[in-house]
Amino acid sequence: MRSMLAAIFAVLLLTATAIAQPPPGQLERGASESLVAFKALVTAKQNYKEMGFESIAELDRMSPGIPMQVFMVPLDRLQGYQGGMAPEPLLVDTKHALYPILVDAQARSSIMMSEVQGNWKAVSFGSPRMIRMLSAARASVASGAGIPLSSVFLIEVPALNLYLLGYQVAGITRAAGVKEDGSTTPIRPLSAVFADLVPYAKAHDGLPR
Repeated sequence: MRSMLAAIFAVLLLTATAIAQPPPGQLERGASESLVAFKALVTAKQNYKEMGFESIAELDRMSPGIPMQVFMVPLDRLQGYQGGMAPEPLLVDTKHALYPILVDAQARSSIMMSEVQGNWKAVSFGSPRMIRMLSAARASVASGAGIPLSSVFLIEVPALNLYLLGYQVAGITRAAGVKEDGSTTPIRPLSAVFADLVPYAKAHDGLPR
């Protein structure tokens, strides 16, 4: 009976954590408003290069790309992970969505959106190097898995300074690690990825890196 309840609980966590998507209408409205604010901010500060744009004229051609839902893996959960456990309960929904900002279909910059009491608002702008890396990696994962970009979500492992890109097919969560050049490690079941990371998590002293 206890094992049955545990299995049901794991399924509920899987459904609530890795499948749920932000309400598209609310998120898109917030992103559109934030894009206007972003353009005004960059224009006023004339810091377009710092924000990832090649010229001020590119601001008139920028548009939001497909957002990535953002999950986080706490160090203590990863340290306690064991082979055979479902990996999905380790994922914490950060209530964030990362938008690439495109110019002529190329990732230039980004907007991080956060849900606060049902409203989506921008909490950060920029990070051009990171979004180019993640955009290239996401395209590779989506192409390799034969899935749309919108099905790929971001998993941050802050303690290990790692980014993973995950997706679900037939109830199985798979993921690939992201390298600094935008390439990825092989796509594998998330359970196998976490199992490989456990020794590094256990060796971590808990201090910021």
